Amino acid sequence: SWRLALVATAALPLSLTGGLLTGLFNGLTFGLGELLGMLAVLGLAARYVALVLATIQGPDGRRGSDDDAATVYGRAEESFGSLIISTAALAAVALPFVVLGPRPGLEILHPLALVLLGGLVSSLVVALFLLPSAYLHLVPQQDEEAPPRHEEEPEAVAAGAVV
Repeated sequence: SWRLALVATAALPLSLTGGLLTGLFNGLTFGLGELLGMLAVLGLAARYVALVLATIQGPDGRRGSDDDAATVYGRAEESFGSLIISTAALAAVALPFVVLGPRPGLEILHPLALVLLGGLVSSLVVALFLLPSAYLHLVPQQDEEAPPRHEEEPEAVAAGAVV
């Protein structure tokens, strides 16, 4: 649906805000390291958003009429563990480069790691907390009924047939 695409599209720039803020703390100019970090955060945020939305939608891939807040948040909790584990693993990889600081040889990796850590936090917050709420409020519920079946076309009546 268009509303679901709108929710997913709006979640991506929000996920980049943490990386943007930590990049600005490092300096007012964005170099190659910060840009590469933002690219990594964008890819990671797209993965997080797709995973959470697929989990929230349920097995049939749409929001049913019985999907209330408890159901949607319960489904969002299912993806909580995998998101936390992947975030912790990426943070463990990036943290040594942040701790070592801007030494010779780390001119690109230090800003990349800073932006990555900030982006990890913001994308995790957006995926786990803001996305389920936006889904509840913006994506309409669908009826459980299947679409009506097409009727068969009537047979052609032969011209000149007399009854």
